[in-house]
Amino acid sequence: MARSANQAHSGRNGFTLIEVLVAIAILGVLMSAVMIAFKSTMDTVQITNEKTAVTKSLRRTSEFLQRELAQAIINNNRPDGEQVYFEIKQIPVPGVKPAVYEQSVLRFGCSTERGPAEIGYQVHASSNSWADYELCRMHRTENMWKYSAERNWPLLDFEKEDVEPFSENIIGFQVEFWSSKYGKWVLGNWESIQRNAMPKRLKIKLTSVTRSQAKEATVRKTARIKDMPRANVEVQEVEVTLQQAK
Repeated sequence: MARSANQAHSGRNGFTLIEVLVAIAILGVLMSAVMIAFKSTMDTVQITNEKTAVTKSLRRTSEFLQRELAQAIINNNRPDGEQVYFEIKQIPVPGVKPAVYEQSVLRFGCSTERGPAEIGYQVHASSNSWADYELCRMHRTENMWKYSAERNWPLLDFEKEDVEPFSENIIGFQVEFWSSKYGKWVLGNWESIQRNAMPKRLKIKLTSVTRSQAKEATVRKTARIKDMPRANVEVQEVEVTLQQAK
């Protein structure tokens, strides 16, 4: 009798196989919920950090453009006879017909404390992925304005040492000038070599997306900035009055 009582008591303290399996299943559900919540939190943190980087990039680029364009000059009659020009050229989206223009190249002379410099801005795409688009900046103080010797003038030569990545978050750089004749902004080319002048006002549109959004647009095979969801694109317009314009 004593033995039977001990066996019954021992059986009440253990767990059946079904109870163990149920406990494991409940634990698995709880762990899955924790992992999902953790991943969601990490994704939110990443998106917030990326958007912060985009905002900082736009602000920094805007400040640079305003400061440098405020000192823009042309035909400064340097002693060596070298002239300084102001150039805007619109770049069509590859493979899109009829032509659509979403990018520009801007090259101009800038008066600095160390003397004249040639400044240039243009978006460079090292691949077909939007994540590999970045705004590049040229800063040249020697051998400036050799337009007759440069291929595809005034496009920047991204292999040159004086052309460096400036902002990896900016995928669109578009420049318009104000036409007093037509009383509106014009998306067109400006060649001071022929005009012997530079526009009085510029409007520069900077388009930026986060790295995650750029990769998503690439997966969707989005060919144009215009086709990207507006919620994913951050645009900042910079209007600048050129002090030295005639």
